[in-house]
Amino acid sequence: MKVILAVSGTDRYYGMPKYFYLLSNHLLKLGVEVKLVIDSDKVEIVREYSDVPITCLRPLVKNSLSTMQFCLNLNKYLLKQEFDVLHTCHVLPYFYLMNKKRKPVVFQPFGNELFTLQDKGLGKVHSKLAQPILRYCGHNCDVLLAEGHFQLGEMIEYYDNENRIKYLPVAIDASLFKRSKMYAPRLFSILAVNSLTKYDGMDMLINAFRLFNKNTSSHLTIVGSGEMEDSLKKQAQGLPVLFLKNIAESLLIDLYANADVYVSTSSETDMQMGILEAMASGLPIVSIGQEYMISGNGFVVDNTPDAIKDGLISIYNSKRQELSDKSIELVKQYDFANVAKEALKIYEGLL
Repeated sequence: MKVILAVSGTDRYYGMPKYFYLLSNHLLKLGVEVKLVIDSDKVEIVREYSDVPITCLRPLVKNSLSTMQFCLNLNKYLLKQEFDVLHTCHVLPYFYLMNKKRKPVVFQPFGNELFTLQDKGLGKVHSKLAQPILRYCGHNCDVLLAEGHFQLGEMIEYYDNENRIKYLPVAIDASLFKRSKMYAPRLFSILAVNSLTKYDGMDMLINAFRLFNKNTSSHLTIVGSGEMEDSLKKQAQGLPVLFLKNIAESLLIDLYANADVYVSTSSETDMQMGILEAMASGLPIVSIGQEYMISGNGFVVDNTPDAIKDGLISIYNSKRQELSDKSIELVKQYDFANVAKEALKIYEGLL
């Protein structure tokens, strides 16, 4: 079987691109002939995760115009290739889906934030332009992928494609992560990994940490980049807060292994890869959402600094080893060793 995985946003070191890199490598291990099509020439990023052949198309996706140009170039490329299934995301299959002789398309929107968070990503204009294109892709693809049953109602509303919806969760390579050494003689370490946008709530986390740090010896590490980076650094002045971005996977793994708790303050409803990576490291979780990922391994709290602070205090005072064990147990269902096999079954069902 020949499968093409196409993804944009590949100048980043996290999220959707990383998912496709890892999936490609695990499909390769299952004997699939797989290619990656990306919008960047930063092949060294991909090589941290995958050994599959890579095709770089222009332009780098940065705005609505470059997104459409990449989609057009992707369509031209795909029409010249011999393959069995295309698995892609966002608005990328839009033009390809218009071809009568196209190959089967597996479309994975990764959450519904462009419908529910109007300013998401590149602003209101981008969101408004993307919504009808996303609906077209979801309605005309052969398989529409949901991350779990929690998305089903919204996906039916936005895409009108209930009969072709299948489930494939966000996943990680759990074998890459080292278990956290909690209770080591050091400061209580809080970790957050996400984009630095207003929807990812890092400003609330800093406010919560300011309250928490008054009565504890602790520090906070924030990994990510985005338009709020400068304002967040200014907000965190005087606090033991470290900001990191575009770090190597090996360093990220070490950060998880040296943390005591992971915090997600994102307003997005999709599955958070950072939470899964933290769980693979045995970390307890404090989250303002993602209830479907929290079950005996942490606390879901309200979307306020006081509530986040209280969640951190609960972790600080709890039997963290029990929470850690539960995270390790729960994350097994999100390991690519299993999820890639489910993806292969979906591809085979289209042939």
